[in-house]
Amino acid sequence: MKKDLVTGKKVKVIGTEEYINTNTGEIEEMQVTTIEERDLMEKIYTTMDLSIRAYDKIIKVARTIADLKQHEKIQQGDIAEAVSYRPVLFK
Repeated sequence: MKKDLVTGKKVKVIGTEEYINTNTGEIEEMQVTTIEERDLMEKIYTTMDLSIRAYDKIIKVARTIADLKQHEKIQQGDIAEAVSYRPVLFK
């Protein structure tokens, strides 16, 4: 049970977790677990020249996608889908 920030009442969270207030260390710790996913995120990070904030947002979106697909862990397809939602900016 979590406390609702508006009403102050305890609310049962069903299904997905809240990732809005998750810090960088917690994101990395709970998300990308296999070597393949870490390698993919490293390639995306360097290729797209992402900031740490953008990297974290991709991980949060990928975790949400994995939750919706009922995956226990983030898979490469979840990461690819999360990246596809980012606007492409050319420098």
